[in-house]
Amino acid sequence: ENEWMLLRSVISEVLEASIKIFVFVAIFTWLTLDVTAQVFLTSYTLRHIPALVSGLLAIVPIIPSWIPIIPATLQLAYEGAYVLSLLHLFLHVYVWLTVPGTMYETIQNHTGVPPFVTGLSVFAGIWVFGLQGTVYGPLFVNVL
Repeated sequence: ENEWMLLRSVISEVLEASIKIFVFVAIFTWLTLDVTAQVFLTSYTLRHIPALVSGLLAIVPIIPSWIPIIPATLQLAYEGAYVLSLLHLFLHVYVWLTVPGTMYETIQNHTGVPPFVTGLSVFAGIWVFGLQGTVYGPLFVNVL
């Protein structure tokens, strides 16, 4: 019975970490695109689709989650805001590098597996199981 409780706990923590990553990256992307469009009066108006795609890409670490903001960054550079476009890109790359590891640290508290290994298990799970590997990879690593 204790093993089933551990399995339930790990499954819920993996799903919770994935949801946290998706929500944070999607909201962060939407917010930065909205602020740059409103404050700096850029003509880039597409904000919702890149935010959702960026959130999904943050969960499935095959393609970097900052790829969907490249059109907005290029638009800022085209309009002459070179420093702002580089800052925009830097912020999204920084979030891509730091947020998943921080969210996966919550899983380590109960299982003892480092967040780096949990992040690698997501990638390995996708490689072995396809899209379902985002759950199966961390599940197998944290249970074993």
